[in-house]
Amino acid sequence: MKYWTQIIAFDHSHDAYLVKTKLEAEGIEVIIKDELTSQVYYSTAVGGIKLLVRDFDYARAYDILIATGYITEPAASRNKWVVQFDKLTSKLPLVGRSIIELRFLILVAIILLIIITPIVILNIPTNTEKLTQHTWCVDRLNYKGKELTPQTTGFRFDGNSDNCPETIFFNHNGTVRFPGVNSNSTSANWEFRNDSLIITKAFDENDFVLNDSLQLKQKKEQESSIYYGTYEIKINRNLITLQSDSLIIEGRVYQSGFYL
Repeated sequence: MKYWTQIIAFDHSHDAYLVKTKLEAEGIEVIIKDELTSQVYYSTAVGGIKLLVRDFDYARAYDILIATGYITEPAASRNKWVVQFDKLTSKLPLVGRSIIELRFLILVAIILLIIITPIVILNIPTNTEKLTQHTWCVDRLNYKGKELTPQTTGFRFDGNSDNCPETIFFNHNGTVRFPGVNSNSTSANWEFRNDSLIITKAFDENDFVLNDSLQLKQKKEQESSIYYGTYEIKINRNLITLQSDSLIIEGRVYQSGFYL
């Protein structure tokens, strides 16, 4: 009988039924084996009237029989750690009725999950780290529904390749450089606020002049860049999308074949 194990044997059937009733009252399934054979051939000839329980109930049934005096000594093959582990886990929901080996594997898996999950979470790079550890190729600019072609004129800060003609570079110091659109590149400030990327005008000492009283006076505000605004940011492996109310920027990691 697969998955059934003999736990005790009796010479008399009334003893076997008393124990069967006791175990079943504790929610343990029991079957009796060789009752008729024992009565015909005497119990000693066939090893007595046997009580069998399912493997996953064995330890709990054994403890009950010890507590009620039907078994006087613990099984030599079951060490104290196994007995204690079985007692603690046999009442767990869902897994408590499983065999002890399966319960052990499930418990180990849960412990490993508890240990590993925080480590994995702590090692997931933040959006700030993702932004600053790469130079980003610009594949698409869409400003108020109109497709623009990024093309920087004048001095270029990087050696762009044919498959990555224009780039965005976020510095750790909070500055960012955007490509021009038939114009010079745009330098700006960036920061995160409540998971939104904020792009604002960078401070430029040339924005201020001395007035007649030798005090700094701000020049007339220059035309705002299309890049200024609040963006929702999405980074998926080696792809990036920045989207504000008026501008959508799509790009990819500059380093060929490297993925986030």
